[in-house]
Amino acid sequence: MAITWGSYVNNSSGNGMRLGYEFSQSPSTVGTGTSSVVVTLEVWVQTKASVVDSTNTFTISGDFSQSGSENINHSGADTTLLQTETRTVSTSYTSTVVSDFSASLTGINAIPGTASVSGAWTTAKRPISAPAAPSSIGVSRGSDTSHTITWTNNSPTAAGAPYQNIEVQRWDNVSDAWSTIATLGVVTSYTNTSTIANRQYRWRVRSKNTAGTSSYVTSGYWSTTPTSPNTPVASKISNDVKLDWTNRNTVQSGGVEVWWSANGGAYTLLATLPGNPSPITYTHNNPNAAQTHRYKLKAYAGATDDAPTLYSSFSGESNIIQLLTNPAAPTNLSPTSGVVDAATTAITFTWKHNQVDGTAQTKYDFQYRLNGGSWVSSTATTSTQSKTFAAGALANGNQLEWQVRTYGAYATAPAYSPWSAIGTLTLSAAPQAGLTYPDGVTDVATSRLSPVWTYYDEEGSAQSQFRVKLYTAGGAALLEDRSGSGAITTYDLTTLLQNGVSYRVGVSVRDGVGLWSPEFTQDFTVTFALPPVPLVDVTWDPDGAAVQVSINNPVNVGDPAVTDHNEVWRSLDGITYEKIADDVPTNGTVTDYVPAAGVENLYLVIALTSIGASSSSAPTPFTTPTTAGWFWFNGGPAFSQLVKLYYEPARQRNFSRAKTLNSFAGREFPVETSGESRTRDFDLSFAVFGEDDSTLQQIEDLADLAAPICVRGPSGERRYVSLQTTGSSSSGVYEAVSLKMTEVSPPQVETMPV
Repeated sequence: MAITWGSYVNNSSGNGMRLGYEFSQSPSTVGTGTSSVVVTLEVWVQTKASVVDSTNTFTISGDFSQSGSENINHSGADTTLLQTETRTVSTSYTSTVVSDFSASLTGINAIPGTASVSGAWTTAKRPISAPAAPSSIGVSRGSDTSHTITWTNNSPTAAGAPYQNIEVQRWDNVSDAWSTIATLGVVTSYTNTSTIANRQYRWRVRSKNTAGTSSYVTSGYWSTTPTSPNTPVASKISNDVKLDWTNRNTVQSGGVEVWWSANGGAYTLLATLPGNPSPITYTHNNPNAAQTHRYKLKAYAGATDDAPTLYSSFSGESNIIQLLTNPAAPTNLSPTSGVVDAATTAITFTWKHNQVDGTAQTKYDFQYRLNGGSWVSSTATTSTQSKTFAAGALANGNQLEWQVRTYGAYATAPAYSPWSAIGTLTLSAAPQAGLTYPDGVTDVATSRLSPVWTYYDEEGSAQSQFRVKLYTAGGAALLEDRSGSGAITTYDLTTLLQNGVSYRVGVSVRDGVGLWSPEFTQDFTVTFALPPVPLVDVTWDPDGAAVQVSINNPVNVGDPAVTDHNEVWRSLDGITYEKIADDVPTNGTVTDYVPAAGVENLYLVIALTSIGASSSSAPTPFTTPTTAGWFWFNGGPAFSQLVKLYYEPARQRNFSRAKTLNSFAGREFPVETSGESRTRDFDLSFAVFGEDDSTLQQIEDLADLAAPICVRGPSGERRYVSLQTTGSSSSGVYEAVSLKMTEVSPPQVETMPV
């Protein structure tokens, strides 16, 4: 290395001196085999001019030692080596070694003062080697999820090759790869708690330090409990019984045990199959043909590795098999009920062959009878478990009963199964519908259609239901869909028909045994003379909180259509209207006693002729005033009976829904089930001063009325309620009135979309 110089010490005539040093080391680097090194220190002096001197004082202290005078003699600016010192240093595995010094020079002629310098040399640590490998690895099983691995550490504290960590790796037969599961301190055991059943494992360990890793020491194979095989299926093969099964995703099994029960007795071990058999099958040769046989399986593992032999749970029990015997009665019959039009529909009867001896169906006997008469039988030699009658092969108007019995490979008479249960089927022709009105020839001269149809059923069964649909022309869009029960053959539709427009009507009927007819449709055109459009005037009745609708039916000279009566409809959304009055005479007035308060109400008047032709007014909007703090109660005919109460009532509301708590086995807490029924209770209390309020007698009369009562409040709300109780008490100048109500469904009224 180069000389490192200290600071100059100068005199007044331009001369000066300074000390410098240089370190070296032998060997220059520290290796794993380097136990010591020699550190050499050289101390130099440098002057700016010639110097001849030997009476100076020169000292070195620290890890190097020197004291005395040195001979300095050089001309001009130059340097002189003052001293060379050496030191032997033992190397360390754990830390570096520092060699330091301080040097000074004083008393040189003509250069007063002292020159000094200091420094240090660091010897590197002695590097360690990779550690020795552990040995003697062992495994002990706690459970399928816990295995403890132990090993012996070899020279774990060796200074030149110490253990700093232990790495544990695991292999399993699913991934077929090693993975690190733990990095530990210097220990000799580890418990692996993440193993699972139905696997095979190995473990290996190695030691590590900063210099590297040792080789691995590896355990043997260790299996965990295998998964049980699936339930075996037994089948007859000549004089043997063949078992087939799957191993239910077993990935580790030393083998499979086959267990056998004869005549329902105790199970005994029949065979041990090593490994995972492929194909997964076993043949029980020549079992006793007079006995019944049943089988179950158990997998085992560990017999061929270091783990103890571990067994799965038993599989399910196989089907009971007898080498050759009668099958059991067929089941899963279909159809066993219902109605079929045998004239137009093929009927397929199906069943399940129930073997006892493991042999498939080879033959069947099928029989049926009509209306409790004689059985009609047929036989087929086939494994097919069905029989089909073509359309028209069986006669409608009958109650059909059927049953079947089957054969297997057993040939000793009687070789068949018992007869199955009896299935029952009604054979009936679908009814037919026709339309007599409209007839497709004569135009319809009314604004609402009441179709008339005919009903026919081949067996004389009465009509039980009907369905009527009204479409736009050609059936492009459905306008109205109505249905009902009974034997009626006409129905009043509500859709207003437009003059000069074509429509389609369809009707279908259902007979007494449940068959529907095809839909019969008829196209028709509406042509009629329209009555004059009615004129409408809407006014507010503040005393009754009601709306009065006045109708003016114009009479046009020479007009062939004269208004016979009117209908009044109300809507709150401008889409759906509800009828509030029917058969209103011409130029009549209708009172709407329960309009919605504080919102826009739309009123529509339809004028009708005697044949049902109609003209509709434009919707007349009318925004009713708010109730301004009043509560109005309407009841009686058309809700015309009114009670009104004021003075900011006290309110209480209760809301609930039908609910039941049910306790079930395996559930810690009850389970709630809820129904569609809801309960809404309302309590109102008023102070009645006898001014504009209704009288106590009027309130009492209201309480006597049957539900529904319409309640309208100051916020524009409107509810239909049952008035449960009404009470009053006197307090000074006013009467305290309380009402308890429960919300009920609104009255059913006729509606129509516009």
